Amino acid sequence: ADGSKLKPFIVFRGAVREVKAVQQEITRAVIATSANGWMNDDLTSAWFRTV
Repeated sequence: ADGSKLKPFIVFRGAVREVKAVQQEITRAVIATSANGWMNDDLTSAWFRTV
């Protein structure tokens, strides 16, 4: 263990274009969307690819 941390993955309900504005403000997290705002298999895979 080297003390490093994974980036948080924040899931919003809504459209991708709205998230781009949020992502510019929150640079230390990965931001994504889903239809219902819940985590799913596809988003989990995307998170693992980005961290």
